[in-house]
Amino acid sequence: MHKKKKKLLVFCGYYPPHMGGMESHAAEFNKMLSRKNYDITVFTSEIPKFNGKEDGDCEVIRFPAFEIISGYPLPKFWQIAFWSKFGTIWKKDWDLVVSRVRFFFTSFLAMFLAKKKGIFWIHVEHTPNISIAIKSNSFMGRVKGLMAQVYDLLIGRTILKTSDLNISISKNVNKFIHSIDHRRSPVISRGIDFKKIDEALLGENIKKRHNKEIIITVAARLIWWKGVQNVIKAIDLLPVEVKKKTILFVCGDGEATDKLKEISGKNVVFLGSVAREDVFGYLKSSDVYIHSSYPGGGLSTSLLEAMYCRCFIIATPNEGGSELIDKKNGFLIEKSDAEEIRDAIVYYYKNMEEAKKRGLAAKKKALNFSWDKNINKFIAEWNGFK
Repeated sequence: MHKKKKKLLVFCGYYPPHMGGMESHAAEFNKMLSRKNYDITVFTSEIPKFNGKEDGDCEVIRFPAFEIISGYPLPKFWQIAFWSKFGTIWKKDWDLVVSRVRFFFTSFLAMFLAKKKGIFWIHVEHTPNISIAIKSNSFMGRVKGLMAQVYDLLIGRTILKTSDLNISISKNVNKFIHSIDHRRSPVISRGIDFKKIDEALLGENIKKRHNKEIIITVAARLIWWKGVQNVIKAIDLLPVEVKKKTILFVCGDGEATDKLKEISGKNVVFLGSVAREDVFGYLKSSDVYIHSSYPGGGLSTSLLEAMYCRCFIIATPNEGGSELIDKKNGFLIEKSDAEEIRDAIVYYYKNMEEAKKRGLAAKKKALNFSWDKNINKFIAEWNGFK
């Protein structure tokens, strides 16, 4: 006799095909959890417009949305389509409500629905600082940034204080949550889809085309706090004999793309928003992966994936760097700084055999990030409260 499937409603500000670490975390988490007798529905914004076929692991309901601030979707409340779709999830019975990222309005909707209907609600927090994605010198930019900060103080903190359980995706996020809410918040990190990375084929072709070059890759949303500008400046500062043998691939897109292109030389290649399978290909082909984030993020998905691909990792302590990287499995720099990044690249160039050993150690550590292990932790936490 089959057990009745438990019904989960997941609120996400964004969801694939929108690109980002939170999005891939949510999608892969849902995929793996759905295999353990869970029926999952995702309620998310229709950004970007998506006319493709959903992957079938869960039902995805996409509501009409807009962005006053880039990166922060809001429902189009004035449209009947939004209320119709919200009504669909309101009418159903759910065993559990899950929200992700406190400053997305979808988390407020999760709080409202869960409290009104008396459903257990787990909030998963991904980042300690809302301001990391907002940086503008214009008057309107500063106004919008202030609006976001006020929203986080009023609503974001309320989310963390009123959820039934907060889950942190990293130790850094856990520390932030405890500064607001003193209840226990278990750290359950993301997992890595090892099989998908292993199946990525693009890397073999890239390696053949650039077999005489040092291939460096960055995979990130191109916004100021990811520090990609410092990587590009570091490439320009390299000694001539290293620079002429180096190529930098930049996977990703964002508000800073045009400015980054303006400061880039011929050996910097912008790939735009490539499919995740292709990102895996570039990581597998790479000699070096640079994680250049400023303080504020949670745990970088691309950093973990690059570790699994045996790249020589150059990382700042931020966005999970200090939790994952040490002298045995990479090169941890003090901050996102062009000269520090340059020196680390030169170290790689002069110590390639040692760098390969560190790459192997990085993969060994990445193997600890099993989805199955972390999904079971999530289920155990929920069961512990019932």
